Amino acid sequence: MIEVRLTNTGLREQRHRAGEPVRCGVPLPRGWCDGARAWLRVQAHDGTQRASQTRIIKRWPDGSARWVLVDWLLSEEDGGQFELYKGDAPPADENWYRRSGDDLTVVTRNARYRLTAGATFPVVSIEGCRWPRPMRPNLSLSFASANTPVTIRCEALQLIDAGPVCLTVKARAQIAAPGKAPLVCVVRLTFYRESAAVGATVALTNPNAAEHPGGIWELGDSGSVLLREFSFNVATDGQARGAQLRLGENDAVLHHGSRLGVHQESSGGERWDSPNHLNRNAQLTLRYRGFKAVAGEAVTAGNRAQPVLQLNGAQEARFALAARYFWQNFPRGLHFEDGGARLALFPADCADAHELQGGERKTHEWWWAVDADEPYSLAWVADPAVLHVATDWIESAKAVPYIKRGVFDESYRFYLDRMIAGDESFEAKRERIDEYGWRNFGDINADHEAAFHTSEEPYISHYNNQYDAVYSFGAHFLCSGDIPIAIENANIEYLY
Repeated sequence: MIEVRLTNTGLREQRHRAGEPVRCGVPLPRGWCDGARAWLRVQAHDGTQRASQTRIIKRWPDGSARWVLVDWLLSEEDGGQFELYKGDAPPADENWYRRSGDDLTVVTRNARYRLTAGATFPVVSIEGCRWPRPMRPNLSLSFASANTPVTIRCEALQLIDAGPVCLTVKARAQIAAPGKAPLVCVVRLTFYRESAAVGATVALTNPNAAEHPGGIWELGDSGSVLLREFSFNVATDGQARGAQLRLGENDAVLHHGSRLGVHQESSGGERWDSPNHLNRNAQLTLRYRGFKAVAGEAVTAGNRAQPVLQLNGAQEARFALAARYFWQNFPRGLHFEDGGARLALFPADCADAHELQGGERKTHEWWWAVDADEPYSLAWVADPAVLHVATDWIESAKAVPYIKRGVFDESYRFYLDRMIAGDESFEAKRERIDEYGWRNFGDINADHEAAFHTSEEPYISHYNNQYDAVYSFGAHFLCSGDIPIAIENANIEYLY
């Protein structure tokens, strides 16, 4: 038996996590689980069995499973404690999805999704729900040199994983860039059979080489491309009768029948106008602190939004949309307009273009939910569940060398406490130079380079290689389950 616990309970009530998909990486001892039949059953603290799905991601030399990913859904009754048991894989069940050539149909609890190659977004229609007519998602991108969107065509669909809990599909597109090699766009979607939620990531990469003249790594390099806008849109064919917007700050909720939205201009922190945000022309183009939300003609201002937009139709039809790390990845926008939803990943409503440097990749993550009955649908996107496997098990599995239960001497604990809290903590240093924005969020402030810096302005520098930090954060979390370290590890730049 393997013990797993939910380490963060930031949401006010467990019911706000109902239907939240969770995924936990679990190390296994050599020979403990046959590589061909590796499966872990999930049991809640009250003895209730949870439908689960297991995927092997690493094997021991003898072929047995060394690391597995386990997926399941949280419920209102979960107390944050789970037990995993070795079991037999359930019979293959493909009744909830069907593939035919370049087409894929996925039927979840609340909706039917049609996917096909050659479209701007893998999902071409959302049907079989309370909305009478299909909803149609798409991606749109335009460059700073032109106001019209360019053509995006996702290539053949690749089925990454499919089981009784979830199904993941990936598609790739090349986007012609003016005078440059095409940008590469990789879309990954995860559907959950018994959940209203769908998870999406889009990784946008500029494969052009940067020149770095004189060995200087600066913005404005000839290998960069300038984007005007990049957005995810959902058209409802005029079915939406209105929308509500939960801002995630001070519990504010806005409503309107036709025009509703929020734009996060800057971090909203004390140092929102930090030199960290100078553009390629050494100019600060951020216009104001925090966000502005509109409901019709009314404007609401605030600092840090983590919004959830919900479109409402007839017969209790609902469509909710939320982006993970919304304000941290400013500028961003989330809007109800023209009867549909728009998530502006790189918004057009900015004073400057968005520069994607040569070799740079940005990954955006968001979730949507169709006809969710939960009143706080997608509230967990702002505070995703973090699961921790018991350290005793991690140590005995020996899948990670040198991991032992956290027994720290005083000098290590003193050093660790300074990283987690106080003026020299990672969080404080992040605020000091405003290490936010879509390019900077997840970087670590390289303040050791400011040892002889005498100006009152903070010295702006970032770690170029953060592998030591990533390893340290991960190792400490495995040993202890400490949440501050886990959060830092989750935000590291190579993920986003």
